[in-house]
Amino acid sequence: MYLSNMKIKTKIILLFIHLFIVNIIVGQSGYFIESEIEVPNGVGSLKSTLNSSYYLMGKDIKVELHRGNSTQIHYFKGDSVILMDKTLGYDDACGQGTREEMNELMRENDKTVYKDVTIEKTKKTLTILGFECKNAIINYKISTMGFDMKVQNTVWYTDQLTLSENISTGDVSNIGLKNDYVDALKSLGGTILNQESKMNGATFSTITVKKIEKKDNMTSDFIIDKKGCKKMLTLKEHKKQMDKRQTKEMRTSNGFGN
Repeated sequence: MYLSNMKIKTKIILLFIHLFIVNIIVGQSGYFIESEIEVPNGVGSLKSTLNSSYYLMGKDIKVELHRGNSTQIHYFKGDSVILMDKTLGYDDACGQGTREEMNELMRENDKTVYKDVTIEKTKKTLTILGFECKNAIINYKISTMGFDMKVQNTVWYTDQLTLSENISTGDVSNIGLKNDYVDALKSLGGTILNQESKMNGATFSTITVKKIEKKDNMTSDFIIDKKGCKKMLTLKEHKKQMDKRQTKEMRTSNGFGN
């Protein structure tokens, strides 16, 4: 039961990360965006923090997810996709394929069902990073891995900032995921700068955009260092390797060893 709950938690964290920054329209100059995700560990006031960096230049997108001693890199250029995981104590895990292969893989593995999605727009406003943000509360239910949960997301979004191309509809650019929750986020017509997610009444995660910078030249930001890659796997092989690594880490953290 513990491992099942951990897998659900990890899966939903990654899903919320991808679903967070919505409607990002990328200009030729490009944007650099930093956000922070905090997830309560359930022990006192301890929190797990994950930092994400988004580099957007034209249709090219690079995402870096940092947590502890681990960094994951998702790089989308044209039709190609490169995934890299750099974790202390492991060899770099590297995968490469096409966007369609990535979309298909995501569709095959995403078994989450969304239903009863409702949106309540309030009259509250809040200024974040100099942008006036509006408030909305999105309620819905999800079913995944045999569990049913009620989710409430409180979001602050601004229509003063038009960043674009759905960087987070489940895949960082167009991973192929489509559901009622994503449609609800799109319908807001703005860029989300803060989001608090509650699951069955308890705070599950808080995601906050910390920095938005428009840059004239981002060529150097898109240099991918592959020197740590002993072998470039297919996207399916890469996923299998990451699943094994995650299972091992969860068993180790729970005292089961290898």
